[in-house]
Amino acid sequence: MFTELRKRGIPTRSPWQPMHRPPAHAGSPATDCTVVDRLNAQAMNIPSPVGLTTAQQHEVVAALQEVHRTAAVAASRSTRAQL
Repeated sequence: MFTELRKRGIPTRSPWQPMHRPPAHAGSPATDCTVVDRLNAQAMNIPSPVGLTTAQQHEVVAALQEVHRTAAVAASRSTRAQL
């Protein structure tokens, strides 16, 4: 989704870097971070500055909807192909 939104001119990024990932913490003891890693891989920040105009908000929403719809169609085709 990140790549597809960027192709449409919508900047995205992960909302945070898990504390156990930076090189400065390499080799430090850590508990099971499976949930944090999964959330970090699935979550994203989308444009939301205070000055975002209504037109820009609609552009972001439309791009999200298009990417979601495209992914759903692709998943549906893949499922049918497996049957």
